[in-house]
Amino acid sequence: MTPPGLNPDTPTGWRFLLPSAIKLGLAWVLIGVVLTSCTVLSLVTFRYKAEAYFHHIGRFFAGVILWMAKIEVRVINGESLVGRRARIVTFNHSSQLDIWLMSTVLPPHSTPVGKREFYFVPFIGWFYFAMKLLAVDRRNLKQAKATLAAGARRINEQQASVFIAPEGTRSRDGELGPFKMGPFHLAAAARVPITPVVLRGARELQPMGMIIPRPGLVELEVLADVPTDDYSADNLKQKRDALREIYLRAGC
Repeated sequence: MTPPGLNPDTPTGWRFLLPSAIKLGLAWVLIGVVLTSCTVLSLVTFRYKAEAYFHHIGRFFAGVILWMAKIEVRVINGESLVGRRARIVTFNHSSQLDIWLMSTVLPPHSTPVGKREFYFVPFIGWFYFAMKLLAVDRRNLKQAKATLAAGARRINEQQASVFIAPEGTRSRDGELGPFKMGPFHLAAAARVPITPVVLRGARELQPMGMIIPRPGLVELEVLADVPTDDYSADNLKQKRDALREIYLRAGC
């Protein structure tokens, strides 16, 4: 089996950068048109059931970007994410590609949890609002708790899947970073399983600071669900550490 990582036949220098920049530029133009169209359609319909079709849009965007970048995704145990189900999906975060990689397995009625700063990015911020995606203000504890409470309600009322990176931000050195408490407060409130997803090879293709990703293979493995029935305010830190240990054992 081919190991995840960089395609060894990838050219270097301008022979790689120039054609890759052109292709990705065209991909972003296409995505910009579709993104704007979806945003306008959602807003003129007062965001009616926007959360029900977001996964189609996310999968489309991811497919275009990854195809243009010549990045192959090998999914292991992907059947665990098929279908609409109340759950929290976590993933290790070491590359800008992680957003696109996780978008390839979005089930119906799913939403990512991003940072509130997304709202201030032209076009992307408007789309984020139009699709009712969850955004946490990490500098405002009260607002962050309100967002997580809204996420818990959506999970249970709509049988939704919420995608969140426990590290909170990308790892700078490729090592698994410390886990934040947000996902575990969300799990305690929603009382639904956590489905851990392990990404391997993404950082080799696009580490922090690299604008154009390199071709290669990324492995996306869906691990066994982690029950949260016994989560409480008294044991959340232990549960956080236990989940991080699962990722470390999986090779992160």
